[in-house]
Amino acid sequence: KINNQEYQIHNDKNKLISGSVKQGINCIDSFSFSILKNNIGFNLIRDFKTLISVYNEKRGIYEFQGRVLYSSNTMGSDGRISKSVVCESFLGYLQDSRQEYVVERNWTGLELLTQLLSVHNSQVEEEKQFKVGTVFTDENIYVGIQRESTWKMIDEKIIKKIGGEIQLRVEEDGMYIDIVKERGTTKPDTTIELSKNMISITKESDPSSYITRLIPLGAKLTDEEGNETEERVDITSVNDGLNYIDDITAIENFGLHLE
Repeated sequence: KINNQEYQIHNDKNKLISGSVKQGINCIDSFSFSILKNNIGFNLIRDFKTLISVYNEKRGIYEFQGRVLYSSNTMGSDGRISKSVVCESFLGYLQDSRQEYVVERNWTGLELLTQLLSVHNSQVEEEKQFKVGTVFTDENIYVGIQRESTWKMIDEKIIKKIGGEIQLRVEEDGMYIDIVKERGTTKPDTTIELSKNMISITKESDPSSYITRLIPLGAKLTDEEGNETEERVDITSVNDGLNYIDDITAIENFGLHLE
């Protein structure tokens, strides 16, 4: 979406080369994608201005809603020009404002969230403003507010004090910030199946970090005059004269790697 006009950059006529949504708890979600020069959105994308939504038609939900953070053009060895784009969710707007100093005092979570969003809304454009949602607890918080980003203050002064998770709700009348105890629901009987509710599975290992022969060394020894030498206490006296311990199975698989 740019200048209130919506464009589809992934459909039967326009395709993304790649796309990846990254979601997390108490973090700003991101969406990275690449498009070719013949895509309708190639010349329309503007850093910090263009809005991007990823809609999951099968589930009937938005997997991502946010703005373009930055983009770059690349020409490959085959001469094709593509644009790589990194986006952040609407929660990123909370980094565009700075709070005003407030001395330490008692707040409820709802009072503090209201204060933080009020200052945020006074500093940003209308489309970046948030409405106060709900807070899952009435627990008191004794904190002050520093001149930091609104995002940092919500995280440090609310989440890290009373727990919970930040939830963004996009409604017809605007965007809401909730602090909920836990997002989503637990379904213990759900079966995980590849190509159904699991997109892919990857198993990785890094043999370069394996230690297959360990040489334990202790303190430096001293000479007759009490000066330290480069010799150290080792395990030879209790290990049949050997100063090392081997992991036989690991050596068979990866060879000798000393530490």
